[in-house]
Amino acid sequence: MGRFFESGFSFRGLLAAAGFLALLATVAGWYGEYAWWLDGCAHFRALYVAIFALLAIAHALERRWLFALGAGGLAVVNLAPLKPYLIDAIPPRHGPAPDGATRAMMINVNTSFGDASRVAAAIRIERPDILLLLEVDRRWLERLKPELARFPNQLTEPRGDNFGIALFSRLPWADARVVVLGEAGLPSVLARVSAGQGRVWIFGTHAPPPMGRRMWALRNGHLSELARQLRGMEGPLVVLGDLNATPWSYHFGRLMDSAGLDDSARGRRLMGTWPVFARPFSIPIDHCLLRGGIVVHGRRHGPDVGSDHLPVIVDFTPE
Repeated sequence: MGRFFESGFSFRGLLAAAGFLALLATVAGWYGEYAWWLDGCAHFRALYVAIFALLAIAHALERRWLFALGAGGLAVVNLAPLKPYLIDAIPPRHGPAPDGATRAMMINVNTSFGDASRVAAAIRIERPDILLLLEVDRRWLERLKPELARFPNQLTEPRGDNFGIALFSRLPWADARVVVLGEAGLPSVLARVSAGQGRVWIFGTHAPPPMGRRMWALRNGHLSELARQLRGMEGPLVVLGDLNATPWSYHFGRLMDSAGLDDSARGRRLMGTWPVFARPFSIPIDHCLLRGGIVVHGRRHGPDVGSDHLPVIVDFTPE
């Protein structure tokens, strides 16, 4: 099929092989409803776009217009679900919160390998009104105690595995409690916070990672139970969590539709949060989802805190 597809370990051969695998993964990702490994293929659309774009350029340089057109078309197919997160990007990426806005910050600290000093520095610098910590055990809470003492309202559920969770607020709150979701019985946190001129439900959660059929089923059950809980809640709502799913995966879409949620990341550029070392091809599995008249003024990454996840920071006000 020509010089571009010559055998061996040439750049052209490797790119062609990557394109073939990306084609298989593109198709597989459309059927993520049915199996964990198909679902996993749906998460890496940005990577597939890059591969097909390189293939299109390489073919065009060799005047192989039909191949170039096909590769370009596949790049567009994978770009389509990313489009809502890329168009009408809202600047600035950094800057102070507007007067009267509430700042929420979520950090997956990484139970085993995170850096407590860097997490503490990020909390101190960003000064969130609401802080959600994931993967915390008692050791983590003790290490962060000086910074956490600045939050008068605290709801903590430390665990020895990777599913400890804790919610902190500088703002008054009511109805703060731990909520257990799904067959896995993992804790989530819920509180109704006084923000601006109103009150907002804050729901923090951490779904199981879908590694293998069993964990995939537990993750899906967690998201289904989360949707059920949210449907029964009235008033403005902010959901913060590591959902171990990207916005273009089937089960994430089902959660959004079932619970009537909006994604705070839409229109604010594509922001991958995990794994940190894979940037710029990290995938967005850490989310801030909204319902009921929440105005988002800004959404961005926090600094690298030594975890495999980047923090997420959102400034908002209830209407």
